[in-house]
Amino acid sequence: ELTCPGGQLALAGTIPLDETGTRESQRGAKTLDLRLTALDWPLTEVDPWLPFPLPLEGRASGTLALGGSFEALRGAAELTFDVTTGRLDPR
Repeated sequence: ELTCPGGQLALAGTIPLDETGTRESQRGAKTLDLRLTALDWPLTEVDPWLPFPLPLEGRASGTLALGGSFEALRGAAELTFDVTTGRLDPR
């Protein structure tokens, strides 16, 4: 769990690794199951994780879920943004 003034970020779930810390073999491997929950997290803190600049300031709340195998990841997000500065160009 991470906190910042007025915000919180929590990660829960499992990553299927073997005893050596590498991916489990395909045979009998468990699946990845991660859930990231944000509450009023600053959008400026997301920039280092994105492959493009995010021209927004404000806060985000919601959940991001990742599951499946390493070879076939699936994800879903339910997020709300409270944007105070900037906008996205829809092009």
